Amino acid sequence: MTMAMDDMSPQRKSAYFKWRQATQEMQKGHVEKAIDLARTATEEDPTFVDVRLWLARHYASAGDTHRATHELEEVLALDHDHQDAWTMLRQISPAAADRLTRVRSIAPDPFVSQRKGPLSDDLGDDGDLVGAGDEEGAAAAGDRSVGPDPFITRALTDDIASDEGEEEQGGAEPGTPAPAANPAPQNNPAPPNNHSGHPWEYEQDRLFLTKWQAEPVVAMMTQRIQSLWADRDVWLTVLELCAHADRNLHPLIYKVTEHTAAMLSVEAPDLQIFPERCLHPVIIKNQEPLLAVPTGVLRALSEEQMMFQIGREIGHLNTGYLAQMQAVKIITKRRSALAGDLASALNEFLEAHLKYWDEKVSSEDLLRLKRLGHAWQQRCELSADRAGLICCRDLDIACDTLAKTTVRSHDQAALMNSERLLREFEGKDVGSLAAIPVEESPSRNPQYVAYRIHMLRWWAKTPQGKAMVGG
Repeated sequence: MTMAMDDMSPQRKSAYFKWRQATQEMQKGHVEKAIDLARTATEEDPTFVDVRLWLARHYASAGDTHRATHELEEVLALDHDHQDAWTMLRQISPAAADRLTRVRSIAPDPFVSQRKGPLSDDLGDDGDLVGAGDEEGAAAAGDRSVGPDPFITRALTDDIASDEGEEEQGGAEPGTPAPAANPAPQNNPAPPNNHSGHPWEYEQDRLFLTKWQAEPVVAMMTQRIQSLWADRDVWLTVLELCAHADRNLHPLIYKVTEHTAAMLSVEAPDLQIFPERCLHPVIIKNQEPLLAVPTGVLRALSEEQMMFQIGREIGHLNTGYLAQMQAVKIITKRRSALAGDLASALNEFLEAHLKYWDEKVSSEDLLRLKRLGHAWQQRCELSADRAGLICCRDLDIACDTLAKTTVRSHDQAALMNSERLLREFEGKDVGSLAAIPVEESPSRNPQYVAYRIHMLRWWAKTPQGKAMVGG
């Protein structure tokens, strides 16, 4: 372990001495202390690939292929042509090497064209919940053109609301729009975990979050999930399905993520890429935020469409309630409607670490929890849609991107837009579109996506929507 000290940066020198201490402790048989010192070295200089290779060799010799693979992928994220890392990765995990090669093969930015104008030139106001030019009517709380809001009717609230909640909901007649909450100041987003919510949130989002968090089982699960986030090593099982995004190979996804994070005043997450055809990014954790983006997004979406879709996920991240949402995914026991994507693997991972959470939950309470979690997630999706619209600032692009998320491949996505999706539900009452069963994901179900498109169009023409999006 000899290096030219004169050419080292202060960070590299400090990391080098930590690494040297690590090797000395390893020789003495003090394995845990050696690993801790090596970890400290990588924190002081994250680009020091020699330390990561040393860690990879240790893990490989110990039979820990998960950690060895992770370290090698860190090396290849820094130096894609590092032959020693490629050789070792192919030896210990051929599948990981193949996955990483496939992810790399899509770079750079595989777009045939970048769409700058509206995605549908003939998209008028016929499908809007608020008619064109009816600004005064849009501002009125009882605008009849909005159509029935199913979150106000008893049909969708009686079976999940408490007695107190029923009184809160029961004052409005079916067909009345949701009452507007007092919005937070619109100049800056509220900080995470602020119970007053964020300016763009759907008006009942925090109301149902309060009900969800009040459930003892949910509170326990939330605490355990948040504790799990702090242990980076346990996530390697999930992360081995992904690869580091590369700023040089995929500059656009970095640009979009950093831009949307800045717009919503949240820390930009670390980016991973996973080789799947779907268009649904996955937030893996909130502490040291980590966002995994499928290759389908890179292949199928323009920059403006990415602004919307990534903006939605940054909006979810900024709310501060990711752990509570992950609890919803566990309790509802749904499986991904688009087979093969990372969401199912993440759910299974969380379930494995939170097993026995339901051992004292009756079947009646379990059904009630599923309905409540489902009802809250429906509202969360409406909030995220608004955050995405704030980021892309184009209603047509936002709605078309929503429609594309209902298909199974980027080839199908090229043919899908909002008008085509809405035609599938033509003639149905808008409010009825929100009535999807607990087994269906509100983020993926085509019927509920159609409802979300109607609701986003309505919000974009409210005074608050105009103030935040412009127009």
